[in-house]
Amino acid sequence: MIGATPWGLIKLLPFVAAPLLFVWLASELVVEFQFAPAAVVYLLLSADLALCALVASRNKLPIWFLTLWILFTGLPLLFCDPVLSDDIYRYVWEGVVQNRGYNPYDTPPNHPAFDRETLNKRVAFPDIPAIYPPLSQLLFRAVSAISVSLPAMKAAFLACLAGLLVVMARNRSVFGDSAVPIVAFVPLMLIETAWSGHLDIVGVLFLAAALVYMYADKGIQSGILLALSVSVKIIPIIFVPLFIFHFSKKRRLPFLAGLLLIPLLYLPFADAGSWLFFAFKNYSQHWAFNGSFYRAALLAGASPMDARVILGVLFALWALYLFVYRRNSEDRFFLLYFGLAAVSPVVWPWYLLWLVPLGAKHFPKTTVMFTWSSFFTYQVMEGWIEDRTFMEFRTYRILEYGLTYSAFLYEFIRRRAK
Repeated sequence: MIGATPWGLIKLLPFVAAPLLFVWLASELVVEFQFAPAAVVYLLLSADLALCALVASRNKLPIWFLTLWILFTGLPLLFCDPVLSDDIYRYVWEGVVQNRGYNPYDTPPNHPAFDRETLNKRVAFPDIPAIYPPLSQLLFRAVSAISVSLPAMKAAFLACLAGLLVVMARNRSVFGDSAVPIVAFVPLMLIETAWSGHLDIVGVLFLAAALVYMYADKGIQSGILLALSVSVKIIPIIFVPLFIFHFSKKRRLPFLAGLLLIPLLYLPFADAGSWLFFAFKNYSQHWAFNGSFYRAALLAGASPMDARVILGVLFALWALYLFVYRRNSEDRFFLLYFGLAAVSPVVWPWYLLWLVPLGAKHFPKTTVMFTWSSFFTYQVMEGWIEDRTFMEFRTYRILEYGLTYSAFLYEFIRRRAK
């Protein structure tokens, strides 16, 4: 622990500087979106957070201190304009829609009933209704009932980030010693929660808790928590077979019973009928951003649909290999999600929050490299803010995936050699 001495106070300077650097980064992009200067600030911020991690490790700073520091550092970001993404406007709007008695799954933002509103004008793709699963919608509704504001929604996500830190810190046998520094000091964690305000952190928290109960052989609790995670974002549904294989036959039935919460949460929105999954189907078929193998397939001459089919088959084979031959290995959850990220046409930076509880123990370098380098893909926002066009730069993709796949191969080979 750091003592109340001059040297001890000096050690705390990186922790004091971090909130200022986060706000500086936000101001570089809010006033005028120029990515190059922001990237320089991001590097300074990363260096400062690395110092924080070093000080925290050598001085064994307690979790209560790191939790309060995360909340303190994230607080000013709650009031910064989320220029890196406009998803949070949809979150708040869909909460408003529900509180006015409408079903968000069949009521797009440009619905005639809301012609005189202003908030829905900030929502991207206003002709598309809700895409997020039912627990997300209930969260949007609850927060919007308290306050129809971006800071309120982001505050809920920041609280979940603090909760994730506590869960992973108290279960180091599950998540490893690298979990705390990754959650606390990888810039993406605060950027995507307190600043951009992405709901993935809610699902990640439930997934981490589900893993804790899984390793404790608690079937019903694990099933309920995984169901809650899937009901925030559909992503963790790919882990269901791995959970099933983990449990003995006696505990599989309670686990599966817990998963029944998923359809139950959809019931309040069932009157949307075929519109319930319309937005998800549209997104999965047509959207593409920052894919690695997907982009390689396009460069090789495949059509977008052919590339999706081919890579979907490859992922199915990879998943089958993990289910059959590595279903008892501790790294199976990470390898499954990492494989999905490798073949996916869409890899937004906030999708990588899911890697943290899965890779912190066995693939910490890969987890850090992927999450850290993903920030550079935000250069596309220059074109999006200017004229609503996306222009990805190959240099940044090479940087991101070069660092990520190099770290993965290094750690994978080392694990095979042990």
